[in-house]
Amino acid sequence: RGERVSRDGRMLHLDGSHLWVGIEAMPLRVPSVAAPVGVLWMLRDRSAQHEAELLLRASEEQVAALLEQLPMGVGLADPEGRWIVANSRLRALTGGQMPMRDPARAARWRAWDSRGQPLDPSLWPGSRALRGETVSPGIDFLYADPGGQETWLGVSAAPFQTASGAMSGVIAVVKDIDVERRALLALQESEERFRIIVENARDYAILVVDDGDVITDWLPGATALYQAMASSGR
Repeated sequence: RGERVSRDGRMLHLDGSHLWVGIEAMPLRVPSVAAPVGVLWMLRDRSAQHEAELLLRASEEQVAALLEQLPMGVGLADPEGRWIVANSRLRALTGGQMPMRDPARAARWRAWDSRGQPLDPSLWPGSRALRGETVSPGIDFLYADPGGQETWLGVSAAPFQTASGAMSGVIAVVKDIDVERRALLALQESEERFRIIVENARDYAILVVDDGDVITDWLPGATALYQAMASSGR
């Protein structure tokens, strides 16, 4: 019908072995005839290439199986932030690309700077890694799933470089740190409550003494007691 067709196929050799070949067929034409007068067949040995493709596929499957067994989200993204390879944990959290590239999903991720201000997506680990920066240890995010359940996640990222040193993407790691982060927050809240209680205590003295028994600091209760003793002449 005048079409050009390319296919790969397996041929049986005379010695009983199999040979992988690339088969290409195209119409054979002559200037004086409008319709094709025959078919030109071309065969080329693709056995080595086919074996290499099988090995590559097997290697990719092994890598995918390894990533699935890791207790964290791991993935490799291209320079546009789309996942090339990612385990199911990471895809469940991010979909098909890094969150800062997807405004709808980015809204589920929140992080704060040292002043407590919301961290702009341009400063998230993935964005910084795309600019050539390694972010490790990473940044803590409060992630909200579609049902509203919030979980603390630690996110790290680093540039992925080729053998020549050119950056070809980003490696990202997402770890569940919810238990540790909530324990730390609870400890900080407890320490803050204790500090408020101590600083506002007036009925007893609290002193800080160094190794030489020299008072280095005292709280309001000690000040009030000292003033009372001074006024009474003691």
